Amino acid sequence: MKDFIHPAPEAGLTYEQVQAKKANGRQNIQPEKSTKSTGRILKDNICTLFNLFNLLIAVALALAGAWSNLLSIVCLVLNIPFPFLPIQITLIDLVIEGYPAFFMSFEPDGRKITGRFLPAVMKRALPNALSILLCFLILQALLPILQIPAEQAGTLLYLLVGTVGIQAVFKASWPFDTLRFFLCATMTAGFYAAAVVFHPILQIALPAGLTLVLFLGFALLSFLAERGITALIGRAGRQKQEKARFPIRL
Repeated sequence: MKDFIHPAPEAGLTYEQVQAKKANGRQNIQPEKSTKSTGRILKDNICTLFNLFNLLIAVALALAGAWSNLLSIVCLVLNIPFPFLPIQITLIDLVIEGYPAFFMSFEPDGRKITGRFLPAVMKRALPNALSILLCFLILQALLPILQIPAEQAGTLLYLLVGTVGIQAVFKASWPFDTLRFFLCATMTAGFYAAAVVFHPILQIALPAGLTLVLFLGFALLSFLAERGITALIGRAGRQKQEKARFPIRL
């Protein structure tokens, strides 16, 4: 009986001993799994009402062309501080959104509205939004490497967002006439002049040499990214139209 309760370590339990222990309820029972799977955790934390509201806000900001405000959604997802102050957003909204809209209201447009409104607006707004997102992510990755001071990084990002907004107005104003040329010229000069003259009020630093070089590089990158994304969207739209016009019959 003693060997039955305490078998020799080198021999272990025999089959009969194992069955006897099971009959007496002396066996290890695997507890039920109480933790959630990785997929369930991601689903429960991503598919929430709060994130749905954020998605709707992001779509609304993209439709309105509010690129600077749209960055707040990116910062929320990446859990990083929003890089702008309200007074800084005011200048971008005034010069790049309010001022062009005011001028464009004086221009008559007798063209008929064609197509679907929402897809058309998203098609025009998406390239600029993605170009800002691309430059923002690259800049965030380069900050630790280049060791750019925080105030210079904020200035660089601020000028970059304003520049992408100016590019969007240029694209919307093409082809130029006298009114549109005056609008784009005064808007561009006004934004950069205000950023320099009122930098204490805007709480941004004057750009240093490295900041200016990076700004020119990122401005070129944003332009090329916007042009490339626009070309891809246009190509996809043309292919869709061709498939609708000439469906493949089996």
